[in-house]
Amino acid sequence: MTELQQLTMAALLHDVGKVLQRAEYEYGPEAESMQEQLCPQRHGYSSHRHVLHTFDCVLKQCSFLGGDAERVAGVAAHHHKPRSDEPLDDLLSRADRLSAAMDRAGATEGPAGARDAYKRVRLRTVFSQVALSQQRVDEQEHWYYHLQPLGLPASTYFPSPGDALEPPLGELLVTQYGALAEGLVEALRALPECGFSVLVDRLLRILERYTWCV
Repeated sequence: MTELQQLTMAALLHDVGKVLQRAEYEYGPEAESMQEQLCPQRHGYSSHRHVLHTFDCVLKQCSFLGGDAERVAGVAAHHHKPRSDEPLDDLLSRADRLSAAMDRAGATEGPAGARDAYKRVRLRTVFSQVALSQQRVDEQEHWYYHLQPLGLPASTYFPSPGDALEPPLGELLVTQYGALAEGLVEALRALPECGFSVLVDRLLRILERYTWCV
């Protein structure tokens, strides 16, 4: 792959670890040994540990990357702590910060200050942020998407109000994230080496199916 192609793969895969982390997937000793290099330190502990899952997943499950897997895994996993001697790290880190600033607002659901709050989070529909009357947006009922792969039945595509969710809003969702993670990993394992444009198209379809609601 060219450097641009490697960067493209790293950009597409850099947050797959979020699904695996919320599913409580285990990563191997190689990823654990990278904790200091990959994870920023916040208040005395390593934050953004999803990058360890990303590193492990790209190295072990993405055989379609061939001989580029090691560099792609490194760039993808360093997006919160870029290396000074790897220019692709800086490009991906900057892009990630710009994207996060654009679409992230407010606190996530879950007990205030809970370390496992990210395992309780559901994706809220953007239409919850639109007010067509005089009612304030923050006073409106919020609707959330179901944690399941995109596909049939059609109900998959539509959000539900918070009081209609199962498990209830604020409960741990490890099982639901686990089903997404298993499907994602299986699909990545099955993806064969192929031409780059075909590879991007197939990978986008996999990510859309299993990460659309995360």
